[in-house]
Amino acid sequence: DVPVLLYALWLAGRGFRLTPASMVMIDTEVGDWRREIVQSLRRVRQRLKTGPSPAPDSETDSLRAAVKAAELKAEKIELDHLAGLVRPGERVEPSADLYADNLATALALYAGATNLAAGEGSTLVLAAIAMQAP
Repeated sequence: DVPVLLYALWLAGRGFRLTPASMVMIDTEVGDWRREIVQSLRRVRQRLKTGPSPAPDSETDSLRAAVKAAELKAEKIELDHLAGLVRPGERVEPSADLYADNLATALALYAGATNLAAGEGSTLVLAAIAMQAP
């Protein structure tokens, strides 16, 4: 879930460390939205790419673009909702390690749910660290 991964990084930038328990709470908070709204829109958008008839054609391409916009809007709503969950608490100095730890905590939850292949999580953590480099 890209919004949750972005949220994990956003929290790190504000000095908040995620725990497995907080990740479960976050996932519980937005899981239904993701499954029922975001993923449903994504499935429709992806299906319009190849069919059923009359798709794909220029008319269904415009529908696909509208569904894509709705999918992105749904993800933005999810991000806005997540941002509202931040509560005052213990903060630490943001660091590359905190970014990596938060991302690894988030990925650990999804790795179990999506069967992330061995090594993919560490690759994403390294990519996140590289994005934070000056």
